[in-house]
Amino acid sequence: MRRVARAIRYSPQRILHPLRRPRARQSVKEMAGSGSVVVMCHGNICRSPYAAAVLRRHLERRGRPRTVLSAGFIFPGRMPPPHAQAAAASNGVDLSAHRSCLISEDMVRGAELILVMDPGQRRRIQSMFDWFEGPVLLLGDFDPGSIDTRTIRDPIDQPRSVFDEVYARIEACCTELAAGEEPSRMAPAAGVW
Repeated sequence: MRRVARAIRYSPQRILHPLRRPRARQSVKEMAGSGSVVVMCHGNICRSPYAAAVLRRHLERRGRPRTVLSAGFIFPGRMPPPHAQAAAASNGVDLSAHRSCLISEDMVRGAELILVMDPGQRRRIQSMFDWFEGPVLLLGDFDPGSIDTRTIRDPIDQPRSVFDEVYARIEACCTELAAGEEPSRMAPAAGVW
């Protein structure tokens, strides 16, 4: 019964994903490449620091180095938890020196793109920085596979296996995002956000 309820609950996101993905890619393709990318999550200790490091690596490999920052909404100065550091290290990313920081007006002012992990964070950024003219996109919209939800799950206080799952999805999304300069195969659909 729970599986049926979950399938019904997430079916709109699953159905709209093939429309949102090319639109997200088009948004990245249209960027000038002059500003930074800010990757956001709630606490800036699990998802966003990993995503920022992975995206930076993918962009450098493509010969398009860019400033990629990460930030959160709460409690600056915290370290990533041990499971986050271990899962990241197994993928060649060192989070040991990372300390969480809060999103700031200066960060947003220098940004060309802001990436978030869920729709609520997108709304919060748009409310806090209503003057920001660049796109605020969900990283999950770049997922090349089929999805249940746009949200990239928060693995905090979960077993290591959940961090591995979440980081694999972040890796896939960042790979797709970094390839955003290639023409999309589908025309973006209007109003599918």
